[in-house]
Amino acid sequence: MSADKICSDGPVVEPVVDKGPECSGRTVTVKRMDRAGLDGHGWGMNLQFMCGDSKVSIGNSRGSQTQSTVVNTPMHKGDCVARIDKSNWLGGYTYPDFFDVTVGECPPPPSPPAPVVDKGPECSGRTVTVKRMDPAGRDGHGWGMNLQFMCGDSKVSIGNSRGSQTQSTVVNTPMYKGDCAARINKSNWLGGYRYQDYFDVTVGECPPPPSPPAPVPVEPTCSRAVTARRLDANHGWGMNLRIKCGTDTVTIGNSDRQTKTVYSNAGIKGCPSNVDRNSWVGGDRYGDRFDITMGPCQPEQTVQCRRTVTATRLDANHGWGMNLRFRCGGQVVSIGSSGSRSRSTTTSFTMSDGQCPGEVNRNNWEGHDRYGDRFAIKVSGCVGAALGDAQKYDHEDKLIQ
Repeated sequence: MSADKICSDGPVVEPVVDKGPECSGRTVTVKRMDRAGLDGHGWGMNLQFMCGDSKVSIGNSRGSQTQSTVVNTPMHKGDCVARIDKSNWLGGYTYPDFFDVTVGECPPPPSPPAPVVDKGPECSGRTVTVKRMDPAGRDGHGWGMNLQFMCGDSKVSIGNSRGSQTQSTVVNTPMYKGDCAARINKSNWLGGYRYQDYFDVTVGECPPPPSPPAPVPVEPTCSRAVTARRLDANHGWGMNLRIKCGTDTVTIGNSDRQTKTVYSNAGIKGCPSNVDRNSWVGGDRYGDRFDITMGPCQPEQTVQCRRTVTATRLDANHGWGMNLRFRCGGQVVSIGSSGSRSRSTTTSFTMSDGQCPGEVNRNNWEGHDRYGDRFAIKVSGCVGAALGDAQKYDHEDKLIQ
């Protein structure tokens, strides 16, 4: 078998054509080359053709033999044929025009973004100082013009200077340290002055933050016990006893015992030690006399006093039929039944805020009811007398049966 036969029977390997890199943004240019177009008058049809997968839209040309367009889809330089005519343009035109095609290189990559300059923090209150540096100003005599210039968005007003080479001002609008130009002259100051002066500019740091305001003293949230003890008799009284403690009026009310204690806010001061018809509040003219003592400031939550206890049903949006009772400390609070979702009662005994449970259900209420009801419990502050409600007396201080 001859060598020629061996070669003709082997596989045919097509040469690899280097079409160059694929990219967007190549410029495709056509030039009309047929005889009728050599005079440069152009062409009228909408010239379009394919370069690989990219559609190239040249359009028409009036008064020019050449026309270019930028192709913004990826293509290789070798994707376009070298000549375009009616056999390969788009649109079905049958004109005898034909065009030579050239394809430009890939456009250069975009410039990298400018580096971010750390201008430091933005703040108000920076000190901007200028120093006159031109030869005529170095003797320190200053300058006469009203020197103003911009540092970013901040207008800096230096003014004039008599007898000093430097001048400073504080800029009370937000600015960065790098917002000011290093040198100021007629090219960048404000006002249009044409003097030959020029100035070096320095910018100070942000001022320190202001000192926090001194804390305002807060009066403690607490109660004071005010106790009235009747001196002229060994039993209670029927009048609504009210006394003046400084600028505050403290209502003690009536009492079924010789001594009664109420709780008032911590701001009271200056309660009188003795009270009678000459010093109590109101026009009552009885002969009663009282000794008044005032206790220390105590946290209201820990004060033993009568309080309002409120039960709010959690598992339903309506009332309940059971006789709700539960313990607060060692005492039983009786709320009873309710036609609405919440019900309150004021205790007849003294207690502190923390002696009631936050929630009451069948695991901790009094009695054997096994309903699925659940209640949130809220306890008020002191509601007045530490002792029971006073019975009624007549104006002669005799108990009304």
